[in-house]
Amino acid sequence: MKNALLLAFVVVWTNASGQADRWWAQYHFTGAPDIERANLWIDAEYEMKSNRLNNEITGTLLNGSTLDASTTGYLIEEPSQSKTRLAGGIEANAWFRSNGSGTLHWHVGGGITDKAYSSFSTGLVQLVLNGNGPYEDKRLPLGPSWLRYMSAQSIGVGVDFETDNMVVGMTANLSKVSRWHSINVASGSLYTAPYGASIDADITGSRNSTAFSQNKVSAWYGSGLSVGLFLINHPAPGKLLVSAQVRDLGLIHFSGITNEQVSLDTSFSGLNADEILTHGPSFSNGGSLDSLEGLIGIVRSNQGHTALYPGFIQMDVVQPLGEQLSFAVQLRQYFLAAPPGIRLGMRIRLTHWIALEPYCLAGAFTRFDTGLTASLNPGNGLRVQLVYGMLESQIARTATRSQHLRFMISIDI
Repeated sequence: MKNALLLAFVVVWTNASGQADRWWAQYHFTGAPDIERANLWIDAEYEMKSNRLNNEITGTLLNGSTLDASTTGYLIEEPSQSKTRLAGGIEANAWFRSNGSGTLHWHVGGGITDKAYSSFSTGLVQLVLNGNGPYEDKRLPLGPSWLRYMSAQSIGVGVDFETDNMVVGMTANLSKVSRWHSINVASGSLYTAPYGASIDADITGSRNSTAFSQNKVSAWYGSGLSVGLFLINHPAPGKLLVSAQVRDLGLIHFSGITNEQVSLDTSFSGLNADEILTHGPSFSNGGSLDSLEGLIGIVRSNQGHTALYPGFIQMDVVQPLGEQLSFAVQLRQYFLAAPPGIRLGMRIRLTHWIALEPYCLAGAFTRFDTGLTASLNPGNGLRVQLVYGMLESQIARTATRSQHLRFMISIDI
C-alpha cells in the first residue's frame, strides 16, 4: 500500500481539444470574439495540486528523498476521516481548425497525457508518512481511497457548426494507453492498542495495473475512445460569453491487465511472529500460508478490464467590464469522485497587446490557490499566454499546496 500511495505522488498529464478554451480565452484577453478564421492551437502544461499535502512533501517524494517527522508532522493535526486529494502531471496538445465550407469547420489534432488523480482517506496518508506510532489508541480509516494513473498518446478529429449566435461542435479521440494503474480501497481501518499490545487491521481493496517494462512510446497495453462536446455563444463585443464543454467522455479497454484483490481482517497481539505463522488469519484464496501475499490475503489474476476516462465537464463565463477589465468564471466537475472546482480571474489590459490576469481557484483537488496569467497579443492573429501558478510556492514552500505552469499559443491562419 505504501508503494501505491507513492505512485500518486510521482505524476507527470491532456485534453481532447483546446478549441473551446481558445474562444473564451481569446474573448477574455482581447475582447475580440472572432471565430471565423482557421486556427492552430498549441498548449503545454504542468501542474501539481493537493488540498492537504504541501509542496515540500510532494517535492521530496518526486526527488526520491527521505521524509522526516518535521516535514510530515503537521498531518497529525489533520482529521483522519477527511480526504487527502492530489492531482498533477504534464500535458501537451496541438489542434488545427480549418476555414471550412460556409459554416462547417473541421478539426484535427492530438496530444499526450501522463497524469494521476487520487483521493485517499487522510488516515491512510498519516499511516504511510508518519507510521502508526503517533496514533496510538486511535483507529485510522484507510478507505474509501482511490488512485487513477494513466499515460497515453492520442489523435483526434472533429467538426463544428457555426451560426450567427453560437458554435456547436464535437471531437472524437483514439488513444494508445501505455500505462494504467488504479487502486481502490473499498473499506479498511487500523487500530494500535496502547503500548503496541495489539494491532487490529481490516482492509478490502483491489489494484489493476499494466506492465511497466516497455518505454511509454512503444508500449500499447490498452485502447481508448473518447468524445468531446462543446458549445460557445457568439456575443457582440462587450456582451456576456458562455462556453460549455465535455472533455474525454469515453472508455479504455485492456485485453489483459494484472488484477489483485486484497482481503484482510485480523488482529495481531504483541506482534509475535510465531503466533502469526501458526494461527494466521483465514485466507481469501483458501490456500495455506506460504508467503506474505497469503498472510495479507492477496489473490492475483490476469483478465480483461474496461475503465472510464478521467474526463470532466466545464463551463466558462466571460463578462467584459469596459476596455480595461474583463471578469471570467470557470466551473469544472470531474467524472471522478471529487468536489467541483471554481476559478475566478480578472483581466487587466496594460497596453493594446499586453494584459495580466490575477486569478484564484478552489475546490476539486486543491484547497485555495492564486496565480498570474500574462497574455501577449501583438496582432496578425497571434496570441500567447503564460500561466504562472507558483507565486505562493516562492513565498512559503512549506505551506503551499500547488504548482502550475502553462504555455499556450494560438495562431489564426
